[in-house]
Amino acid sequence: MIKKLKLSAIVVLCVAIVITMGLVGCKTATTETTAAATTAAAETTVAETTAAATTAAETTAPIKEGDWLTLPDVSGLKVDGSIGYSAPTFDNYYWSDSLKFIEEVMGNAGAKVLSFDPKWDPLQQQKGIEGFISAGVKGVIMCPADQTSAPSVVDLLNKANIPVIWINEVMSVDPTTMVTGIGTSPYYDGQLVADALIKYTGTKGNVIIIDLPAYFGTRERIRGAVDRLKEKAPDIKIIAQEKWGGTQSPSPITAQQQTDVLIQKYGDQIDAIIAIADPCAMGIVASVEAAGLQDKIKVYSYDGSAEAIQAMKDKRPLYCTTMLYPEQAGKWSASMMIEYLNNGPSAIPAEVLMFNSGIMLQEDAIAGKTAAETIPDLSKFVKAMSLLNYPNLDPEWVKKEESK
Repeated sequence: MIKKLKLSAIVVLCVAIVITMGLVGCKTATTETTAAATTAAAETTVAETTAAATTAAETTAPIKEGDWLTLPDVSGLKVDGSIGYSAPTFDNYYWSDSLKFIEEVMGNAGAKVLSFDPKWDPLQQQKGIEGFISAGVKGVIMCPADQTSAPSVVDLLNKANIPVIWINEVMSVDPTTMVTGIGTSPYYDGQLVADALIKYTGTKGNVIIIDLPAYFGTRERIRGAVDRLKEKAPDIKIIAQEKWGGTQSPSPITAQQQTDVLIQKYGDQIDAIIAIADPCAMGIVASVEAAGLQDKIKVYSYDGSAEAIQAMKDKRPLYCTTMLYPEQAGKWSASMMIEYLNNGPSAIPAEVLMFNSGIMLQEDAIAGKTAAETIPDLSKFVKAMSLLNYPNLDPEWVKKEESK
């Protein structure tokens, strides 16, 4: 059964004031003065208590779904021991940079961070998780190397009573098995990329998609993009859709080789290519340039890496990248783990902490726009969500949960 959104407790103070009078009808100056003093004192007490109750209620107001959250101050909290951090690969800047900020926050709490790079191999990731368990970690922050293997990995941690915080791939496992999930709405990211494609390529043309269907997040990126193209540019045709790297491991090199073959097949029929991530995009860009088609084929991507932003500054054929904000992901996941280990489940504000999404267009990169500027209002960055209402979830999953 899916959990309900966690709510903070509301403090309610009730005060009963009873004034006992002496002899009825005996109204001497003394008793009148005493009564007046008692009444004044009582009124003061009621006023003070009411003010205190109001303040307490305001400061402990329950968090509602859709509320914007601020990063909790965990500076006074400590963790005795270590936590584990497991990502699909540290070759992607998002995961390596997230690790740095997790280490920073956990280090301030006196904890060490154990990590390893499975290089997209789910078996290696499981071995690493088993190593975390043997090392006696207090908690694990992770994203799966493969979505199909995620449930068994989380089951190992649950059986060892080790809390799990899911980062980025929020929907890979039964939500009741994790403390909270942290990430963007990949479906909305896909819509942003489609909007950029329509802006630069137009409402007609031939598009190729290089995807990575093993993950919920990457599938949702593509679903969001395709849905938006169908809605706003129905004359755009998707002439090919392939898994990044094919039978080989995803890398810039395999993306370049893959694109070489696609260009040989389709040539200048191709107007745009959607890459599932920046490392993939950089391989595609290299292939497009090698074929001399940089003025014909426009590439669109996700991740917000420094390399991709620099490519756009240099006016290479990359026209957008969505932003992922590894600093915020690292700090929020580490802070939530510290809160949970110190104060239990009641300290966690929601089942999902959903980051707002931003996109860097080529014109933004050329103008020197920063990552922070892609989200104009940083006070509206992290939103409390319930899993069932997480934006644009897989419809089949939603139907299954609603039937429970």
